[in-house]
Amino acid sequence: MKIRDLIGIVICLALASCGPVISTPVLDQADRSLSFEELQQQPDKWEGRLVVLGGEIMSVSLANGGSWLWVSQQELGPKLRPLDHAPSGGQFVVQSTETLNPSYYVKGRKVTVAGTVSGQQDKALLLVPQQIYLWEYPFELRTVPPDWFQPPYLHWFEPPYFDPYMHSF
Repeated sequence: MKIRDLIGIVICLALASCGPVISTPVLDQADRSLSFEELQQQPDKWEGRLVVLGGEIMSVSLANGGSWLWVSQQELGPKLRPLDHAPSGGQFVVQSTETLNPSYYVKGRKVTVAGTVSGQQDKALLLVPQQIYLWEYPFELRTVPPDWFQPPYLHWFEPPYFDPYMHSF
């Protein structure tokens, strides 16, 4: 293999890893100019409009072959990831026809949703999703619960020393 071929492969892989978390055709259709406050104040006015929102999962419940995902809205960063420690503008609900596994969609995990505004559910903005992107677990959810070990030894069981979900084999 020549160096030129290797450089071409590396460039292709680097460009492929820079794609958005929501597909480009959906992003092109989405109205990114609407703020969450506008959507929340008059959801009936914006019904049928495709928007991209994100935040931190509050809960998920299964119902009638689908799922209800309650999300605490947070501002999205440049890569459409909800910003850490950003203030919440309120909450929105995602009514999915697919079953969202509650063991993956856990409280505290970040999510980005491209969906159509469909009114309100319990005074919260209701979205019907076209795409949902579930972000990696936050650091706090991967650590050992503090009540497992006595306080003098607790620091030895916290990263970077030990992480039960990171296997080296």
